[in-house]
Amino acid sequence: MKFYSIKFKLKHITNNVNVKTLENYLRNLLFHMKQQSNLYFQSSGYDSVVETLKNHKPNGSLNQFGRSLGIQPQTPYHHQAYNFAEMFRNNVLQATMGYVQKLCVSELENIELKKAYDEFKEKFPNVKRPTTVSLRKMLQYRDKAVKPSCNVPILTFHAADNHYASTSIDLERNVLIFKLNVPKTDTAIRGEQVNIEFKIPTGKRFKNILKLCKPTVYLNEQDEIIFNFAVEVEDNKLPQGQNVLAVDSGLVEPFVATPVVDGVVLTPFFANHNINRYRKQIEHLYENHAIPLLAKAEECERCNHKEKADVLWLERKRILSTITRLKNEMATQTAVLLSSIADQFDATIVFENLKWLEHKGGKWNHSVIQSKTEYIAKRKVMRVSAANTSQNCSKCEAKKSMSFTGRIGTCTKCGNQLDRDINASRNIAQRAIKKLAKNAISENRQLGNQPVKEVKILCSCNKNTGF
Repeated sequence: MKFYSIKFKLKHITNNVNVKTLENYLRNLLFHMKQQSNLYFQSSGYDSVVETLKNHKPNGSLNQFGRSLGIQPQTPYHHQAYNFAEMFRNNVLQATMGYVQKLCVSELENIELKKAYDEFKEKFPNVKRPTTVSLRKMLQYRDKAVKPSCNVPILTFHAADNHYASTSIDLERNVLIFKLNVPKTDTAIRGEQVNIEFKIPTGKRFKNILKLCKPTVYLNEQDEIIFNFAVEVEDNKLPQGQNVLAVDSGLVEPFVATPVVDGVVLTPFFANHNINRYRKQIEHLYENHAIPLLAKAEECERCNHKEKADVLWLERKRILSTITRLKNEMATQTAVLLSSIADQFDATIVFENLKWLEHKGGKWNHSVIQSKTEYIAKRKVMRVSAANTSQNCSKCEAKKSMSFTGRIGTCTKCGNQLDRDINASRNIAQRAIKKLAKNAISENRQLGNQPVKEVKILCSCNKNTGF
């Protein structure tokens, strides 16, 4: 199963609905949500909520925990007051949990990322641990934790009951239906159920929608109302076969992809010219622009040159935006290339499990490449353990036996010499085949109607810059 989001504007409504009345109602709700949230954040009772979240882990659902703390708007909304209060509690608690994390980080003694993460885990066991990228930012601004404020209000309709808001799918007409209780006038207490229909996009990812969640509604930068639906879709990838394409992501080489066909390891594939060009551009922007700008901006802040620091921070933000665009383009081209190679050999694509790098930031975009490949490829994409793939020998399978001189490693057990990335990709292939064999046995079936073969190291190591 996979999850995607679908965003619509009011102009995308396909059925006959009084759009003006609906827009006025949603805007009034958003304005009231923003006003009541900001009032609550500055109220005296908010500090006690912060202390409770800091020392006690929430029990049950978020809204249930919010009700037990007595979180409610100072002025209830005149229409569907109960459901507005539920959405209000959800928003307040989400913002407060982030604020509590910042307060906890400000009390840490360590500023090094790994040590700070371990200290946070030990010192605040009841507080949800932040992601790596969030923790890095919190450490950078650890003395600037301020109370949250609601600048962009959100209506989280998933917190409301089905009498107020519900969703359904009409597959015959290929539409999403959002049912909402809308008052006829701005001051009316009672309302009527309104069906709001949107056409399901024609993209391949939305062909087999299994579940439709209630939307979140907010205003974008152009002050337009956005409906953001989350959908669960069926994963219609091709079944896994015995052939694998093992991909090792690296820093020197963007990737090394080793095909294993019928148990025989073939010549590996490497990134082409365009992918390497993106990699060099990203490294140049980091080393020569982003990092120096960071150092200069921090120096200006220490010297109280606020105006100069603001200019430098703005320029660094522009550089990072360019880097993000280049990383996405590089990831897309890499995913397309890997998908084509896998199609050539009818192979399952195998990556190292690099989920921990999803929020790493910097030049690490391996998790982005994996996600894009999983979406683009017309076959299964699996992950195996990344532990010691470079240090274990892929020929004799001795653990941590590779001794490296530059990029070339020599096994201290069998004397095998191999490039570290190629060695890693072969270890990934071996682990994948063992995993596939184990799955086949557990499901009482054979892969490809043949017994699983051992990986044989029977290839040369010439570089391919494509296929």
